[in-house]
Amino acid sequence: MKRTIHITGKIEPFFGTLDENIRSLEEYLRVRTHLHDTRLTVEGEQESVDQAVRIVEEYNHLTRHGRELTSAEVKSLLRVATEEPHESPRGMFEHGRTRSFGKKVVTPKT
Repeated sequence: MKRTIHITGKIEPFFGTLDENIRSLEEYLRVRTHLHDTRLTVEGEQESVDQAVRIVEEYNHLTRHGRELTSAEVKSLLRVATEEPHESPRGMFEHGRTRSFGKKVVTPKT
C-alpha cells in the first residue's frame, strides 16, 4: 500500500538529526518513505502505513496549533505512537496545570 501526506510543520525536526527520526519510523513500522517538497509518501503493509500516517497527522495537528516540536520531542512522539498505537500522544505535549508555590509558578514537563 502507498499513501501520501502533506507535512504542515517544519520538516527538519520531524526527520531529526541525520534523518534519525524518519529512520526510526521506517524501522519500527517496516515502511519506506520518500519526501518530495512537503509531501511524504509512505509505502508498506496497510496497517503500518496507516499508523505512519496517523503519526504525521499528530505532528501536523500539534504544529497547526502553534507548537514547534524539537527533534527530541518528535522522537518521543514516534516512540509513544509506535508503542501505544491506539492512544493519542497529543496529551503529552499539552501544557499541564500550573501550580503556585509562593512567588514561583511551576508547570510539569513530564
